[in-house]
Amino acid sequence: MLSKASSWFSEHNWARNPFTLDISHSLFVGRTDQLDTVTSGIDEGQKYVIIIGPTGAGKTTLLKYLSAKYKGVYLPKPPLKKDELVDVLAANLIYTSFLHRLFNSDTINAFNISEHLNKKLKGKKTVILIDEAHETDVEMLSWLRSIIEQVEGTTLILAALPKLKEEHLKRLETLSQRVTVDIELRAFTKDESVELIKKRITSVGGKTIEPFTLDALNEIYSLSGGSPREILKICNNVIHKAIEKSASIIDQTYFKSSGKSEDRPAEKEENTDALNLLTDKQIKIMELIGKEGTITPSELVKKIAGIEGGSYKSDAHALRAVNNILRRLERDNMIARERRGRTYKYGISPRYRSRFVKA
Repeated sequence: MLSKASSWFSEHNWARNPFTLDISHSLFVGRTDQLDTVTSGIDEGQKYVIIIGPTGAGKTTLLKYLSAKYKGVYLPKPPLKKDELVDVLAANLIYTSFLHRLFNSDTINAFNISEHLNKKLKGKKTVILIDEAHETDVEMLSWLRSIIEQVEGTTLILAALPKLKEEHLKRLETLSQRVTVDIELRAFTKDESVELIKKRITSVGGKTIEPFTLDALNEIYSLSGGSPREILKICNNVIHKAIEKSASIIDQTYFKSSGKSEDRPAEKEENTDALNLLTDKQIKIMELIGKEGTITPSELVKKIAGIEGGSYKSDAHALRAVNNILRRLERDNMIARERRGRTYKYGISPRYRSRFVKA
């Protein structure tokens, strides 16, 4: 016997739920101008490309699309040590098989890997893509630059939160001055948002935008702020509601707001009034979260200490005060919390993202 969800999907000719947060290069949509800029840079043989955007902007999807297009080496996280960097590059670009690695007597290290790569690649166009590049440090970026600079035909693509440029590259001019392609991923337009939903639905066998009505799509765009990840999360939630109701149509009644255009100015006014009620400390925390994309309470405490010095009696007092502010901001839907391993990270909610998140 089919489950309620399976029956609902079957009625709509869907093979599965298309709005899970899986990342597939085949589902890439939008970003036409940015994509043209990046691919032109790669085709021209530019050495360094930087893709900046807030959490959920679609950086990983873009990297996976480019990796598939150019058969590149995609790293979901940056190497943290020189040996790790050498091992990753050697495993993906030098050793063609386990036996090749087993019987290769040459010792590859950070000082000779460029020579080995040139010998192996022979100038062939090679794209190396590193996600979450803001999690690395200046020393590792310096090593990456040194290696890429010496290997003919390679392009290094770094995707990161804005802090990569605001912090790391400001301290590493030898790299920042060599970046010739630098793009920012901003929020989707309304048309791009609809295209994302449509492509997700048709990828599992559905028809156009059904079962969403046009009014529902307007609501999704308004609530998500054009953030691709938020669009998927909102669609996923309303799909579950429709399954519970055994409904065949999803319209504006599935959302809190009525969808009427006259409600929009009031919503904007409400947002502004809410911000005016925040203290300077609360505003500062919102700004720090927006700058980082997502951040833990303990990371926030360190950032505040770096700005204000010893304004609290101890780290424990600081953490308690920050947690109290975070709970208040979360209660007012100004920030959102999500679990990451054993801890929680906080990010700006879509409604306030344009105010505090810099793309």
